Amino acid sequence: MFPVKFVNLAVFLTTKSTRVPRVEARPLRQFLENVANEGQTRTWTSEGRAQLAAAAEESLQLLGREESNVLLKPARLAAITAPVRALFEKHMLFALPAGGGHGSLAAHKLNAALHYMAAASGKHALVLIPDVYDDRWSRTIVDPMPAVELLCSYVEQWPGVLFWSSSGTAAFAGLEDVMPLYSQLETHFEGGLDAIDRILQTHRPRKRSRRILHLSDLHFGTPAAQRNLECLREGVIAESHDISRVVITGDLIDTPRDADDDDFAEFKEFRRWLSTQVGKDVIVVPGNHDQRWRGNRLGFLGDNKSAVADLAWQRAVADDDLMCSFLCLDSSRDGSSARGKLSQAQLDDVANEFEALCAREPAAKSYRRVAVLHHHPRSYSQHEDLLVQPLVEGGLLDQESLLGLVDAERFLAWCSRLEISVVLHGHKHLQRLRPGRASEPAIVGCGTSLGAENKPLSYNLLTVDPLTRRVSVAMYSDDGHQGGFRNLASSVVHLS
Repeated sequence: MFPVKFVNLAVFLTTKSTRVPRVEARPLRQFLENVANEGQTRTWTSEGRAQLAAAAEESLQLLGREESNVLLKPARLAAITAPVRALFEKHMLFALPAGGGHGSLAAHKLNAALHYMAAASGKHALVLIPDVYDDRWSRTIVDPMPAVELLCSYVEQWPGVLFWSSSGTAAFAGLEDVMPLYSQLETHFEGGLDAIDRILQTHRPRKRSRRILHLSDLHFGTPAAQRNLECLREGVIAESHDISRVVITGDLIDTPRDADDDDFAEFKEFRRWLSTQVGKDVIVVPGNHDQRWRGNRLGFLGDNKSAVADLAWQRAVADDDLMCSFLCLDSSRDGSSARGKLSQAQLDDVANEFEALCAREPAAKSYRRVAVLHHHPRSYSQHEDLLVQPLVEGGLLDQESLLGLVDAERFLAWCSRLEISVVLHGHKHLQRLRPGRASEPAIVGCGTSLGAENKPLSYNLLTVDPLTRRVSVAMYSDDGHQGGFRNLASSVVHLS
């Protein structure tokens, strides 16, 4: 039996791919120990179990006593897993479930389907069956393989089964489609891998989920913005087919001058282009660099709000396709240095704007609520956040007192009162995800989408299912060395 947390490692070990995920020694050891335990492969023949156990033991010997948090280099990972991979590669089809709820009817149905597939497929398929089915699976996958990206993009179809072939072609089937899809695959086993791939490629259930593109910290007016703009445009075009809304969380320009300066004009042109791509207005909030000289203010020195005055942004926006209401705040209006601050008066004003929106559009009151601001309401943490770039970079950790949001607790209490599910922010030039708790929303931070300070270009994609409490967050980055944007992490978040 295989826990769902091993899905990315399982896909990597069963497909011929040049893409190597970051893997620490500890989860690899846990995976190999499961494989070595013959009780965990009880649907195999006794001969097959013995072969797999021997291969896993050989891989464990090669792994040795590597420190648990050490990232394995690609060549070492390949060498360690070669014995197990050699056995896995003898199959052409693989299956693993997601969702279900422990002890639920859905879990029983999934379990029965998986055991049938494991017995009926013989040597053609390898079916990975978890010990526990968890409908509230909140798992983060670092460097997700393409098949795993597909799994996370179909959150509204859970519970169900992810099928993939040894070539990496994949399909996700919701519970009611699992057996029909498997039956179709089973009848084509003799046609080989090409026949299996054709079936998987054509199984694309219609999605009801919609996506939000989250950009931040563009800093138009810098050499980086000029150099990287075309790359970001290409990334947006690649994703724009099913994006319902674009949200930009501040620092649109690098230094404010006036509403007619070239930097702000360049941003406005980019904003118009985004609106054309998506077919809706872009949701924006200002950042400290949009109204302070190089992002800093000391008293009244450095203050310049002429560009912000011409920004044309709204405090409350309802999106009927996403079934989301966005509550937008200017965390840079007050505060000193590069810090943010939200006065009680502004919080009250935005709440009143939202109330007025609900009066005009009653459906907005029942929508999922998203707060949008520039500054981070919680300090970054190695222990509580998913971070895809190093936290301590350029002394940022030591400068937290000059960068954070003043009175963040007041803002989070406001979020609780208004039942905010997700907070989107920027400012720190580092991507982050902090899953929500019972009393706090999920917090999603974007890095710098045009590579300010020579940081990797980045954007986030949030897949929102309007009818459930699931949101998947995918963090994309381009460091200039991998030929375009790459998904560094995907996470499924269950909102409170």
